[in-house]
Amino acid sequence: MRQAVVHRVGSIQVAPETPSRPQRPQILAVSCHGIGAGGTSSAQHVCALASQVRMAILRIIGQLALSGFQDRIKGWGLKYVSVQLTLSTYKLTNRRDSFYQRGLEEKMVHKVTMDTVRIITSSVSGMSNEFWVRLLCYIMETDYTEALTPICISLTNLAERQLHANDEEANASKSRHGGQPPCASWRDWAVDLPAPQKLLARLLVLMSSPYKGEGRGIAMLNLLKTLRQSVAPSMADMWELEIPLLVKYLEEHTEFTWNQKMWEDKLIQFLRNSLKMTRGSSWSLRLSKELNNQIESFDSPSLEKGFLYRALGFTLAMGLEADKVEVLLLELLYKTDYSDDFDREGVILCFGLCARGQVKTVLGVLHDFEERIQESEQSWQIGAWRKDHPWRRETVKGALMVMYSRVASCCHPQMLLTHVDNPITAKIIHHYSSSCQDICLKLAFMKSVVQVTDAIKNIKDLEDFQFAQKATLTGIIMAIIKAEPTDSLVSPVRTMAMDALSYLSKLKPFYSTEERSELMDISTHSVISLQPPGESNESIKTLYTNALRALEQLMEGLMQRHLDPKGLQEMVHLLEKWILSEKEWEREKAVNLHLHLMQIYVQSIGVCIPLKLGQFGSLVGLIAPGTCDSHRKTRLASMDVLASLLDLHACQTCSSWGASKELELEKCKEDLQDSDMEKIFGVSSRIAKVACLQFNCDEVVSLVQKLCENFGAMDLQHDKASVTWICTFLQMRVKELEDKVAEILGAILVHLPVVDHREVRRLLIEGILLLAHYHQETVLTVLLRQPLPMESHLTEVWLAVAENVPFARTMLHALMGRLQARFTPRANAASKADIWRLATVDPLMTLCTIHLLVERMDWDNRLLDLFPDLIYTLLLQLGSSQGQEVVSPVLKTWRLIHTGTLPEEVTLQRVTIRSMQLLFRRLNSESLLCTLEEQGVWTLLESSSTFLQGVSQLARLCVRSPEGCYRQRLSELALRGMASEALSCRISSTAVCVEFSFPVHE
Repeated sequence: MRQAVVHRVGSIQVAPETPSRPQRPQILAVSCHGIGAGGTSSAQHVCALASQVRMAILRIIGQLALSGFQDRIKGWGLKYVSVQLTLSTYKLTNRRDSFYQRGLEEKMVHKVTMDTVRIITSSVSGMSNEFWVRLLCYIMETDYTEALTPICISLTNLAERQLHANDEEANASKSRHGGQPPCASWRDWAVDLPAPQKLLARLLVLMSSPYKGEGRGIAMLNLLKTLRQSVAPSMADMWELEIPLLVKYLEEHTEFTWNQKMWEDKLIQFLRNSLKMTRGSSWSLRLSKELNNQIESFDSPSLEKGFLYRALGFTLAMGLEADKVEVLLLELLYKTDYSDDFDREGVILCFGLCARGQVKTVLGVLHDFEERIQESEQSWQIGAWRKDHPWRRETVKGALMVMYSRVASCCHPQMLLTHVDNPITAKIIHHYSSSCQDICLKLAFMKSVVQVTDAIKNIKDLEDFQFAQKATLTGIIMAIIKAEPTDSLVSPVRTMAMDALSYLSKLKPFYSTEERSELMDISTHSVISLQPPGESNESIKTLYTNALRALEQLMEGLMQRHLDPKGLQEMVHLLEKWILSEKEWEREKAVNLHLHLMQIYVQSIGVCIPLKLGQFGSLVGLIAPGTCDSHRKTRLASMDVLASLLDLHACQTCSSWGASKELELEKCKEDLQDSDMEKIFGVSSRIAKVACLQFNCDEVVSLVQKLCENFGAMDLQHDKASVTWICTFLQMRVKELEDKVAEILGAILVHLPVVDHREVRRLLIEGILLLAHYHQETVLTVLLRQPLPMESHLTEVWLAVAENVPFARTMLHALMGRLQARFTPRANAASKADIWRLATVDPLMTLCTIHLLVERMDWDNRLLDLFPDLIYTLLLQLGSSQGQEVVSPVLKTWRLIHTGTLPEEVTLQRVTIRSMQLLFRRLNSESLLCTLEEQGVWTLLESSSTFLQGVSQLARLCVRSPEGCYRQRLSELALRGMASEALSCRISSTAVCVEFSFPVHE
C-alpha cells in the first residue's frame, strides 16, 4: 500500500488555480500519509526517498504555500523542508568525486529546497520560531557557503514580516489601551537564538568575501540592517546609516572590479564604529570570544580566516577587562599551529592590532607564555600540550620575534618609546641568539628589526631618543651578512639584512665614519662578488635583483648623512677595488652602483658644496678607463658617470658647457656600443678631449695621478685607455702645465715600472718627452733627481731621448750646464722655471746620464762640435772631485736623494773617466786612443797627486792630434774657466791653457 502511495506522490502534478481548489487539502493529506510524516520511523523513510520524490514533495509544499494553504504546512511541511535543507547540504559538502551523477541530483534537490524556502518565507505569515531557528542555525553552522545568500534573503523576509506584524499588533494595542507598548525586540518573537555577538561575528567574517555565493555580502548586510534593533539596540542608528553605504559600494562593483583591502578596511571601520557604541559594556569582549571560537571553523589559507584574525585583533584592542583579554590571547597562543604560515602570520597580526589599545596586556601575555614554556626550553617538548600539531622550537621563536616587532609597529608612539629597548628589542635579540639561527630564523629576525626600526622612525617627535640596542643589532646583522656565501645566492637573507641596516642607519646614535665604512665594505663585498644568475633561473634572478636594490638603498642611506665631498670620496674609495676588478660582472655592478650614488649626490647637493681641490680629477681618473671596458654595459655606465661628473663640475665652477659638448658626449655614448675596440679607443679619446676643457691644472695633476695609480690593476685595455687619456690631456694642455710638470712627471715615473706592455710604456715615455720639449729644465731636474743605480724604466726614457738626435743634443747641453753650474756664481730664482733650473741635482746621476746618451746616440759629424764642451765639462768635474771643496745647494729646500750603497765602479771619478774614454772612442781616432793609453793619461787623472800632470798631458795630446778642429772651442772654454770662483775650476783651466799656449812661445 505504501509503495503505491509513494508512486502516486511521485507522479502528482499540482494544477494551477482552478475551481477544484477544495481538492488541495486532500492532496496534502495523501502526501502526508505517503511520506509518513507522523512518526520517527517515517522520518527515516523520508530521508531515504529518491531524489525525484524529495523534489516532488518540496514542490508540493511550495505550491501549497503559494496557494494559500499555509496552516497545513506549518507543522510537518516546515520540518520536512528543514530536514531536506540540512540533508542536501550535508551530502553536497561530503560527497565523493566518483559519484558525479548523484552529486548533480543532490544539487537539484538543494536548489528546489532553496526555492521552497524562499516561497515559504515570502508568503507564509506567522512563521514558527522553530523554522526561524533552523534557518538561523544553518547560517551559523553550514560549510556549504553557496546557500548562504538565499537563506539570508529568506531570513530577511521573515524578519521584515515578523517586525511588520509586531508593529501592527503594537498599534492595535496602542489603540485599545491609549498607551505606548514596549518596543518588540528580537527575543520577543524568537527562542533559543544564537547570541547577537555570535551572529555578528559569523556574518562579518563571511562578508569579507562578499561576492561568493551569488553576492552573499549584500544579503548579509540587509539581514543585519533588518535585525539592528534586536542584535544591538545601541548600534541600530549607526547601522541604519552605514550599512546602506556598504551595500552601495558592493552594488557599484563586481567580483572583478572591487578591492579586497579597501573592502576589509571598510568592514573593520564598520566594526570599530559599532564597538564604540557599546563602550562601558562587555559587548566587545563577548564578540572577541565568538571570533576566537570561529578560528577553527575556517580553512587556512582563506580570505575569511585572514579577516577573522584582523577583526579579532581590533576587537580585543577595545576590550575593557584586561584579565579576560589575557585569557583569550593566551588561548590563541596555545591553540595556534605555528608550522602553518598562514595561521602564524594571522596570530602575529592579531597581537599587533590588539597592542594598539592593550600594549601592556599583550607584552604581559607574551612574557607569561614564554615563562610557561621556559621549563621545556631545553627539550622543547611543547608538543605534549598540542597533540594535533606539535610545535617546533625554532618556529615558535621565529613567531615570537615577529610578534614583538608587530607590537612595536602597531602600538602608540609614546608606549613604543617606553618599551622598544626592553622588552621588545631585548626579547627579539634573546630569541634569535638562543636559536639555531637557520634561514627562517634569520629572516624572522631581520623582519623584526625592520618593523621595529620603521616604527621608531615614523614617530614624529623623536627628539633626542637614542636606540640603545642599535649597536647590538648591527653587530648581529653584520655577522649574518659575512656568513653568507659570496659565490652563490640561495635565499633573501642578505637582502633583508641590508634592508634592516638601511632602517637602522636612520636612527640615533648615528654610525661613525669607521662603522659606516665597514658596513659599506661588507655589504658591497656580499653582493658585488656574486656572479649573475643564468637566464633560465627566474627565482635566483629575482633574488639577485632584490639584492642589488637593497645594496643601492643601503649605500644611499649611509651616504645621505654625509652628502659632502668627503662622504662622496669615501664611497668611491670603497667601490674602487670593484670598479678595477678583473671580473667583468663585478665591474659592471660597481660602476652601476657608482652611477646611482653619483646621481643621488648631484640631485641632493648640486652647486651647494664644491668638490675639494683635485677631487674632480681623481673621480674622473678612476672611471675614465671604463669607457674602453670589454663589457658594453660597463662602458655605457662609465660614460654616464663621466657625464654626471662633468655636469656637476660645470655647475660648481660656472664654466661654459654648451649644447654642442653635450651633443658630442651623446654621440660618443652611441659610438661606445660598437664592438671594434680600436674604434672604442678613438671614442674614448674624443671623450677625453671634451672633458679636458673643463679641467684646471690642479685637476689635470690629480687625473694623471689616478690614471697612473691604476696601471696594472686590470687588463691591457684598461691600461691603454688610461694612457690614451694621459696623452690626450698632455697634448692639449702641455703649455699650461709649467707649475705642475714635476708632479705629473713624478706620478708617471713612479708607476712606469709596473707597466708591462711595450706599447703602453712607449706612449707614456712619449708623454714624458712631450713635457721635456716644452718644460726642459723641470723635466731634467726631475729625471736627474731619481735614485741610483738607474732603474730600467728611467734608462728606457733616456734611450728614447737618444733616438731623437736633435733633442738629445739639447739635453746634453742642459746636462753640461747642470755640471758647470756648480762652478758659477750663485743666482736667485726669479721664476718657477728658474727654481727647477737651479735646483741641486746629483752630479753622479748627471754623469751617468751623459755617459748613457753618448753611448747610445748615433754619433756623426753633426755631433763633433759637442766634443770640446763635453771634454772640458768632464775635466772640471774631475778636478772638483780631487779636493775637499763642497758646493752648497743653490736652494736649500731641495734635498738630494740618498742613493744608498752603489757598486764600486759607480763613483764620480770613475764614471767621469769612463765618459771621457767613451768620448775619445767616438772620435774614431785609433792613434790618439793608443797614445792616451800608452802614456797612462787615465791613470794620471785618477790620482789627486798626478791629476794636473794628467790634465796637461791630455791637453798636449789634444793640441797635437790631427783631429784638431775642436782646439779653438776648447781654448775658449779654458780661458773662461780661469775666471771662475771655484778654485778647482781655475786650476784645471790654467793647466789646459798652459798646454794650449806652449807651441806659441816655443
